[in-house]
Amino acid sequence: MNEGGIYVFDQNWQYRHKVQLPEQADPISLVVFGDEVLVSDWNNDRVYRFSFGGVPLGDFESAGLRQITVGAQEARRRFEAYKYLGILLFALLLGGLMVRALAVSMSGSSR
Repeated sequence: MNEGGIYVFDQNWQYRHKVQLPEQADPISLVVFGDEVLVSDWNNDRVYRFSFGGVPLGDFESAGLRQITVGAQEARRRFEAYKYLGILLFALLLGGLMVRALAVSMSGSSR
């Protein structure tokens, strides 16, 4: 649901409105919590709180959640670095193979 939406319906399943989320939000889970709805946002490492009518109530905050999101952000940065390192290594390998192929073809044509 990357950049997906959350839609509010009444008890008769009549569409009411779309809930406004931050840019690039990735709402992956909804949980009813008392008289609120909690929405986890994977891309932004946040848990939003909404009323049943879709009115934003601020982010859900707790020390345990903060610890989890800090760990998730560190892991995301680490995997981003791995991704770019892998792309760089692939490009260097491909460039090396192209230089090797050029050298072999030039030595073969000079004979």
